[in-house]
Amino acid sequence: MTIAASSPCSPTSRSRRGLTLSAPRARPDVVSGGQSYGRRMTTTWRKIGWSLGTAATGFIGFIIYALSAVPILETCHGGMASSVTVAALLGLGLLVAGAVAVWEFHQKLWLTYLGYAAAYGLALFVLASVSALIWGPRHCDTVGFF
Repeated sequence: MTIAASSPCSPTSRSRRGLTLSAPRARPDVVSGGQSYGRRMTTTWRKIGWSLGTAATGFIGFIIYALSAVPILETCHGGMASSVTVAALLGLGLLVAGAVAVWEFHQKLWLTYLGYAAAYGLALFVLASVSALIWGPRHCDTVGFF
């Protein structure tokens, strides 16, 4: 039991005389672990925002890679053209790994985002550099619009 002065910020119940001899009441908005429901929902929305923003960044990086590998209105095979599927799977795998890290450890979202962007950008650069060694040179045929 505590004796506390009556104040608007005091978590204890108040009496008319200004002093109380009752224990603090449990707050209904606080869940186990001391984290409030509102704080937990804010953290969840930040994680969802991180996932969507990172997926959008990865998608933009993939589109740039795919358009440089296979130009519009051309049919290509070999080299970078054959590595587009690998680039997509690589980006998806990095996105899932980053999402697991964010949902488990939910600290430093910006560092995790920058790490994903740097890792995927570096992976695409390395993949573009070695794709000719793996799949041979790229051969393209112009399809034409009409």
